[in-house]
Amino acid sequence: MEYERIIRWCEQMAPVAIIMKQIEQLPAWPSISAQDEICRRLHKATVAYPLSKRWTKSLLKLMEQKITQTMEGKDIFADDNIQVDLFSDDLIEQIVRLHSCQLDEDDTSFVTYHSMYDSSVNIRMRVLRLHNQVGCAIWEAGIMLGELFCRIPSAFRGKKVLELGSGVGITGLLLGRALPAADRCGTVIVTDFHDVVVDNMRYNLDLNRSAGQAGERTAGASAPQKQSEVNNNESTDFISSASSSCSSSCSSDSSSIGETLLICDQVDWSTVNGAYFEKYDADICFAADCTYSEDINVHLVAAFKMFLSARGALQRKKQKNDSGVESVLTACDAAGAIAESAAGVATAAVVTLVHTCQDLKQVFDVFATRSIPFVLIACTRRNPATLQHFLDTVAATEGLRLMDVTALGRRHLPAGTGGDETFYYFQNADAIQLYCICLVGET
Repeated sequence: MEYERIIRWCEQMAPVAIIMKQIEQLPAWPSISAQDEICRRLHKATVAYPLSKRWTKSLLKLMEQKITQTMEGKDIFADDNIQVDLFSDDLIEQIVRLHSCQLDEDDTSFVTYHSMYDSSVNIRMRVLRLHNQVGCAIWEAGIMLGELFCRIPSAFRGKKVLELGSGVGITGLLLGRALPAADRCGTVIVTDFHDVVVDNMRYNLDLNRSAGQAGERTAGASAPQKQSEVNNNESTDFISSASSSCSSSCSSDSSSIGETLLICDQVDWSTVNGAYFEKYDADICFAADCTYSEDINVHLVAAFKMFLSARGALQRKKQKNDSGVESVLTACDAAGAIAESAAGVATAAVVTLVHTCQDLKQVFDVFATRSIPFVLIACTRRNPATLQHFLDTVAATEGLRLMDVTALGRRHLPAGTGGDETFYYFQNADAIQLYCICLVGET
């Protein structure tokens, strides 16, 4: 069990200091047998989907240092003055390989994320350092948002969901893979702007297109090493080369995962218009860790407003077609009846009601029962000034209202960080903010 947890953290390329701490807790560490076991298991888990060479080099270097430190002050000579072996042959081989191998500029590698909600679900993603694209890396807020969605599955049952700034696609893949079968989304649309990011995202959707087995691929993607080859390969080399060519991506813009259709699309927030959002007619829109630039903030907020306006207009059109006249929605809550002035627009009373919710699922219900669209965005406080600029931009945009629902979202997630039941992604959980944005009308 201890080895399995260590390998799972390695597959997720957790910080090496955290993994080393787990390794040092092994009863047999730093024996030769323990070193061999780690090398053997790591090879088996990653031979088809290699880890980052830079990350692996950091881990092995730390292991080498810790083993040496463990023996300091001890008698390292056996009888006849023969030095006791400190390092296993397998570990030495990997250290030599790393010192001799060339580190590619993009350092293409794979991360396997193990869902906290459903431990049987593993999401594999290719990550790139190519051109320093932020969209080719995994960000904590995307993981947190995906795990959060998995804990309110009924809010997504049969829905069409749109994500802006999807990056490697982890949040959309969790929606497609980890939700219970009865609560699967109908469609998940993942989007981004840069060509390299979009191609890599298509690749990852194809990589995970099978609900039963992560990593099953179509002919459009370069095939990993077969499991039979992995099992028959006695080498413990886990420093391999991964394909970095984004041209080996999925040949289609959509992939089916179980009952969920995943669509990959390219969109530029600076030029997108309402017609784009009307085309998809998504029920829910969300984004994660997209507020890292003031220029981008302006375009992102404008895109949010376009989505909300387009969705609201479609809601009003549907209601007019259903009833023949513009209807006034009526919904009930614990305090009594609340009337909205028009579909798609929240009144001050609805905003007040959101602030009385006990968790995020209730927030979804408030908007869903009133046919009012909203956007959910998760932001990590890396640069306080940039995040504040985003908040100020929303506040300065006519017709938009932002509500902080961070505390409501956290109530759905496991408490604590870094232990057996949570993964390192949530060590920054306290720095992740969750906001809900909607259109507001006159009281």
